[in-house]
Amino acid sequence: MARKKRLLWQLFFSYLLITLISLVAATWYASQSGKDSLLQQTEADLYTRARLFESLIMDHFESPTGSGIDAFSKKLGTTVSTRFTVILPWGKVVADSDEDPSQMDNHLDRPEIKEALNSGKGTSARYSATLHKKMMYVAVPLKKNKRIVAVVRTSLPLDAIDETLRGIELKIALAGLVIAAFAAVLSLLVFRRIRKPIEEMKKGAEAFARGEFQHRLALSEWEEMSSLGETMNQMAAELRDRINTMLRGVLDDASGKWGIRVTRVEIRSIDPPQSIKDAMEKQLKAEREKRAAILHAEGLQQSQILTADGDKKSPIRRAEGDKQT
Repeated sequence: MARKKRLLWQLFFSYLLITLISLVAATWYASQSGKDSLLQQTEADLYTRARLFESLIMDHFESPTGSGIDAFSKKLGTTVSTRFTVILPWGKVVADSDEDPSQMDNHLDRPEIKEALNSGKGTSARYSATLHKKMMYVAVPLKKNKRIVAVVRTSLPLDAIDETLRGIELKIALAGLVIAAFAAVLSLLVFRRIRKPIEEMKKGAEAFARGEFQHRLALSEWEEMSSLGETMNQMAAELRDRINTMLRGVLDDASGKWGIRVTRVEIRSIDPPQSIKDAMEKQLKAEREKRAAILHAEGLQQSQILTADGDKKSPIRRAEGDKQT
């Protein structure tokens, strides 16, 4: 026989699962929102630094191809922890704060450079073949006399953003665990409060089954439980009144010949001895077996009658058939 499941535990674990799923979804959404916000903030910061670097180049150098630009880029990059790169319109790198520009590839095919030359600003987040790490790039064109003479690019490694996101996700996960634990404890307390009146009703029903009709269920503070308790109490009272009425009638009939009239019978409890219970069970079993035997005999008798009737009518039907042929 399969083990029965407790309804309250099913409700508890279902509620807890819904809470955990909601927390996971909220954590994922917060993480994605935080990542998008950090990327936008980093992009805006890089754009500001690119414009600042552009103004410094214009103020201190007559030509963006001057030899001092690379040294200035390296010094400024170390100071503000940002990679600065200066690229000519045909893709040649003339300055880079982290690498030797003479050893770097042509950058005309870089997506942020193309976008900056075409629309005035270029951004991209991609893997750097030079630094061998994922970077975010922002590029802006450097103009003199309304002519693009170079492209200034600033970049930052995305490792810092990933570390920040991991820290945020860890904090959200810890907060989620605390909330889940709190929700679990709170729901367990609520379910225990719900289970208590149900257990009381179970005990009351068992008392009614034992014939203790004077037992009364304590009414719960929950409206639904209270209504059910009132119904069960009313049912027990009606059963007691019916049994009392039937028993009073039987006693009154039995005692009437002696001039005794029974006007009221009150049953407090029905708890017959075990021997009587065994005798009643045997009697019920005998009654069932007797009824089954009678039904079997009646079925057998009916079958014999039908068979005899068929045998009786068979010659007559054959004779009628022969006459017709």
